[in-house]
Amino acid sequence: MQVGPTNEKLYVESEQKIPSTHQNSWKIILDKTCKYLFHIPSSTLFELKPDALIKPHTTDSCPLCLFESHIEVPKKTAPKVDISAIALNVVESCNLRCTYCFAGEGDYGRPSIMNFELAKKVINFFTSDRSKLHIVFFGGEPLLNFDLIKKIVGWCIEQSNKHFTFGITTNGVLLKPSVLNFFKKHNFAMKISYDGPLLQAKQRLDTENRAKLGSLTEKKIQRFSNILSDLRSVKIRATLVSNHMADFFLNIVQCLNSVSYQLAFARAASKDQSLNFTMKDVEAFNDILERIVDHYLTKDDFHSLLRISNLSKFIKMIHRGEYHRNFCGAGINYLSVSSSGNFYLCHRFTEDKDESLGNVDEGFNKKKLDEVSELRMNKVEPCRSCWMRNLCGGGCFHEHKVANGDIARIDPLFCLLQEAELEQAIRIYLRLKNEAPELLD
Repeated sequence: MQVGPTNEKLYVESEQKIPSTHQNSWKIILDKTCKYLFHIPSSTLFELKPDALIKPHTTDSCPLCLFESHIEVPKKTAPKVDISAIALNVVESCNLRCTYCFAGEGDYGRPSIMNFELAKKVINFFTSDRSKLHIVFFGGEPLLNFDLIKKIVGWCIEQSNKHFTFGITTNGVLLKPSVLNFFKKHNFAMKISYDGPLLQAKQRLDTENRAKLGSLTEKKIQRFSNILSDLRSVKIRATLVSNHMADFFLNIVQCLNSVSYQLAFARAASKDQSLNFTMKDVEAFNDILERIVDHYLTKDDFHSLLRISNLSKFIKMIHRGEYHRNFCGAGINYLSVSSSGNFYLCHRFTEDKDESLGNVDEGFNKKKLDEVSELRMNKVEPCRSCWMRNLCGGGCFHEHKVANGDIARIDPLFCLLQEAELEQAIRIYLRLKNEAPELLD
């Protein structure tokens, strides 16, 4: 962010509006104590002098144009495909039956397990022209095939000319000291699927549709907190469904109070449409998120707010004046690999033949990869003229497809959810800048 007020007097139309000729480049942000201009192409926030927003200009010279001419805007080019991370589906089966699972019952419609020879073949494929690779062990529930995970890690370490880093996404039910100590030894990053105290038992059921196993996750997070804190990173991922929105506020607050890790929440994108968000849910989300932010701002508890990664990612980008080319790395630097060696756009698309990007025997589907890269350019509406376009990065392909049947057609509800998160992130950022700037660094 640009420090201090601008040196230019910026003339805008009356009632604090940006002239129509500049509405694709600027947005006014009003805070209780100050006014800001958000420069959309560079994702930069400028603090204005108190008298900066004045009557319409009457000269031929446009101060906004003059001011904009001094701002460096990064040139946006199609991202280069360079797969540096994979989600390796070591098993397509699960010990839970989460009500909203995008993978059916965790088996993607065809229970299967990866073998060691195929795992080595996949890893050799992705490191044939590169020396570094990040491997996220995925499922289903990957710990159902922990023996394979140990074999793969041991084999990777033996490859002296290559460097590997590891992560795992797990529901946490099978965590125990021996497993966690293995992850600690090999510097794992861990993402735990945990929906929070109020929703875990309702949404994460065992194979007999009971809450018994799912409720173990919270107990294990608490019991093994010392070992978890020694891992490279631990993140909690919570899923929101339409019929449980009433629990959202208390659930997030209680989750932040009960665990000390980064928390991300995402809406369900399920084949069961009754679980997916409606416009009413989006409106409720907007109100509840504002209540969550108010709850912590009132207590000056910035640390808790910064642990909500949905918000902190935007805060960091605005502070650094960065832009977000891609919403995620799907199809650019990240792919999912099924237990049979097929490549997919991301873990949510595993076993979706329409989104296959090749396989370990035949290689990449280059045409499809190029199409994905082109989509990241946000050349079509609504992205092309959206004020969030360089922070949002075009959104989630999977959520777009669930909503519209096409990864290239933007889901309008996704846009509204992103706007709610970004607006709250800006609120937090402005408070941090004035009251706790050291936390921004």
